[in-house]
Amino acid sequence: MICAIARRFANLHLTESCASRIKAICKENEFLRLQVEGGEGCGGFSYKFEVDSEKEDSDFVVEQAGAKLVVDKDSLEVLEGSTVDYTQEMIRNSFVVKENPKAEMTCGCGTSFSPKDFK
Repeated sequence: MICAIARRFANLHLTESCASRIKAICKENEFLRLQVEGGEGCGGFSYKFEVDSEKEDSDFVVEQAGAKLVVDKDSLEVLEGSTVDYTQEMIRNSFVVKENPKAEMTCGCGTSFSPKDFK
């Protein structure tokens, strides 16, 4: 099942495994924050996930089954149309951004990317 963001952008999605993991690691007043940071990783931009409890007025909130993902407005411009997942592999478990239509190239590790030109 996929959940859409309720505000201006209607196409940032969480997978069921992502929502389930957010609920498992966050306390009552916490959420998972996703940010895009420039100048990092081999692709030039990187995804950063962290548990947070402070929300800004300009943040966007994606909710699914009691799980909350918060994204700042600048990061959302680069994430629009993406799917956020939680993967479990033999060597690591992590949140990942999948299917980002605004990424031209993604690093093999999946944490950094080069964005397409966008407006």
